[in-house]
Amino acid sequence: MRRVALLCGSLLLLLVATACGDDEPGEVITSPQAVWERARSAMAELDSYRVAFVFPTRPDDALEEYRWEAEYDAPDSYRFLLFGAEGETEEVCESYTLPNGFGRTCREVFTKITGRTVSETVFFGDTVYGRQCEDIDTACGPWQAQPRGPIAIAGPSPSFFPQWPQVALELAADFEALGTEEIDGVRLLHVRGSVNHLRAIFENQRRVLTAAGITSFGGECTAEVSLPDEPPGEQTCRELTFEDSLERQEPQLSFYDDHPAIIDIWVLPDDYFVRRIAIEALTPPGEPESQETSFVIDYSQFNQVEIEAPE
Repeated sequence: MRRVALLCGSLLLLLVATACGDDEPGEVITSPQAVWERARSAMAELDSYRVAFVFPTRPDDALEEYRWEAEYDAPDSYRFLLFGAEGETEEVCESYTLPNGFGRTCREVFTKITGRTVSETVFFGDTVYGRQCEDIDTACGPWQAQPRGPIAIAGPSPSFFPQWPQVALELAADFEALGTEEIDGVRLLHVRGSVNHLRAIFENQRRVLTAAGITSFGGECTAEVSLPDEPPGEQTCRELTFEDSLERQEPQLSFYDDHPAIIDIWVLPDDYFVRRIAIEALTPPGEPESQETSFVIDYSQFNQVEIEAPE
């Protein structure tokens, strides 16, 4: 018991003594919520950084975890690295129970990986550049260039916008201090909170699209019912609003309101930059376990990234 008390006392001293930094004289950060808010503020003020997303898979699903990395250089330059693999695959299917019956999902998983790929995309100025490599800056094909669109995105989902974990920091609540941990040889504060990560993803999407002057959040088309052997009925299409896009996430969105994801952050008390974010969420009822959300986000190169047009 004495050792536990000493550890807790050391954590409190660390929060009090090292959290002062450049604060006004006499200002002391003593609560996990205050540390969290200071970290969120420090991240929001960054001009550039590097972020790596890691999506762990179950041991029988792949031979290596899936990841992608991004570099951001204010105000709107990006470099994305999407890591992939080539090899032999097989189809794996799962059955699961739904409230009104049964469901089944199938996916291709690697049984043997024979090669690696890295897709590199650079958004700079009014141009987007892309190339394929076998590794980072290794055995790369020629750069291809095309006019840049109004937003930068590195994948088919709003979860690929690299800023959304910082929105999750903003929306989180219920903070608690979990002590200190060493990551890559650096002693960091470990603080935990809870968040509806889906709301963070889509709120970030709303901000990105709104800043680009985009008011549509997808489209929906319906067609009149026609009898067999008759021409298709008239089709009507409309643009979806942000509220419409949220409704399409139900009931998962409400589920995570009631069962929020756990969000952990690891912060260096010298500068309050977040070195790591980990998010783990429950699987909603009626969905296969393969849809469980769990990933780690590592940050580095704070205010050190400089992105230029490829030569």
